[in-house]
Amino acid sequence: MKLILLEKVAKLGNLGDTVNVRPGFGRNFLVPKGIALPATKENVAMFESRRAELEAAANEKLSAAETRAAELSKVVLKLNANASDEGKLFGSIGPREVAEAVEATGVALNKSEVVMGEGPIRNTGAYAVMVQLHADVTTEIQVIVNEDDIVALAEAQAEAEAAAVAEEAAQDVADAEVMEASADDAETAE
Repeated sequence: MKLILLEKVAKLGNLGDTVNVRPGFGRNFLVPKGIALPATKENVAMFESRRAELEAAANEKLSAAETRAAELSKVVLKLNANASDEGKLFGSIGPREVAEAVEATGVALNKSEVVMGEGPIRNTGAYAVMVQLHADVTTEIQVIVNEDDIVALAEAQAEAEAAAVAEEAAQDVADAEVMEASADDAETAE
């Protein structure tokens, strides 16, 4: 299926290129999203008349993406997650969690723009996550994953409670020994 691209598409072509794609990709993705038009004589003539307008819009998108990339490159995310003592997460941190955390800092980011080539984050530590904002604009966000403080607090409280119970049990044993010793002394005195 021959199409005229109305914007730059990564690994396919630039604005105005006539490309040959599989029919399903063209019919189901490129044409409905307004990224391309079928390469008919009428559409070619219409594209040529709108070319300057489309190029200006493409340049606007590119400059907006570069501005967002500059903002995102300054972002350092610190995420807390439930993790074992060895640092393995109970679950994972994927594109959705990264996008939500970036949104919380006040910078707009869609989860489809987060590229995690090695898959989701499954361990604590520092990671560089790539963000692709445009076919020509990519940047990295620093993501630091720490063990959740709530889990650490709960573990510390559980240890403190266990220590208190053990101390109480030891006190009960000591009291019982004192009572037994005083009972033995009382019997000896009689």
